[in-house]
Amino acid sequence: MKGRTLFITALIVTIAGIALILTHNTVRSSGVVVAGGVLFIISGLINVLGLMRTPTKGEDSRRSAVSTAFGWISSSAAFVLGLCMLIFQERFVELIAFMFAIIICLGALFQFFLLAFGTNPVRLPGWLFVVPFLLVGGAVYIFLLTPETEDHHIMLVTGICLTFFGAATIIESVMVGTANRTIAKLAKTSPEKKSAEPEKPVEPEKPIEPKSIDEADGK
Repeated sequence: MKGRTLFITALIVTIAGIALILTHNTVRSSGVVVAGGVLFIISGLINVLGLMRTPTKGEDSRRSAVSTAFGWISSSAAFVLGLCMLIFQERFVELIAFMFAIIICLGALFQFFLLAFGTNPVRLPGWLFVVPFLLVGGAVYIFLLTPETEDHHIMLVTGICLTFFGAATIIESVMVGTANRTIAKLAKTSPEKKSAEPEKPVEPEKPIEPKSIDEADGK
């Protein structure tokens, strides 16, 4: 994975985590459910409008029946989920701690696979594996909290976990980017060194001296 992609992802998550920390006293589970429901409805409608648009010749050749059907199904599912979140708000409020814990667990899983396989051929230090384990601990704590009565704790711990995840990923992205640049420089300089080495001059072959008649007869 490229260091720049990691950095952008980490920056977005860090900003979201800091915002949640600063607003943990005002954000409530019910507000999160409403905002999530509205976002799902809007995204579903936007996807439906995109599918209903008449495609151009180039797009028509690339759009298959399977991708179109999948687009309709996913858009409809997002729209229905948004409506359910608004209609059955109380039920979804009870799941806020569970959903936030799942998000943090996914971040821990991302960190684990990133450190284990995602930075090849670069190998990051082993002490960074403490990051996913701490995130799992935060997810377990969030899961044990009760929505509505402990909303400020849920939002605060979630914001801390997101900020911690983002900061760790920024450090890892800098390490990966530095290592990739070093590898690229070595790859560029190695053929130049070979070409800079002077080639050994080829010694001309000595002309064969003609033998006399006596030498040819063995005299």
